Amino acid sequence: MKKRVLLFLLFGFIATPLFSQSVGFTDSSGVFQWQYHRSVFKNSEDTTSAIVVFVFINGANTTALSYRQEAQNSTLNWLDQEKGIYGEEGYVQFLTTKLAPNEAILWRIQLKNNTLNKDKSIDLENGAVLIMDKTFTVRKDQFPAQNLK
Repeated sequence: MKKRVLLFLLFGFIATPLFSQSVGFTDSSGVFQWQYHRSVFKNSEDTTSAIVVFVFINGANTTALSYRQEAQNSTLNWLDQEKGIYGEEGYVQFLTTKLAPNEAILWRIQLKNNTLNKDKSIDLENGAVLIMDKTFTVRKDQFPAQNLK
């Protein structure tokens, strides 16, 4: 019985479309600077929406961070926005924060398309994360548009 349940759960996780991206940075001296992970999946409570989970772990130095998400054809709901300052520029919504050394944040976003697709898929528009270090150098990682089935 336990094997059947484990196989069912494993198949459920494999069958669920999931888009994720993880990036980390260690400087030339081998000192950990930061790492983030972004995952996108269908909302189990409302299958017409998607959930974006963004986790950022800061390293040895103070870092400024901005997560940006386009919402031209969608509605965004920031479920968790601890320590983030919210803003909008046209159809781009964003959260910005400053992290102390060794601090971590978790942001969750619910995205719902304004018009439903016939195949019940969800279109996730472009997004980006901007990471600024102590020397004011900015790194921009872009998240391309995706279709989540």
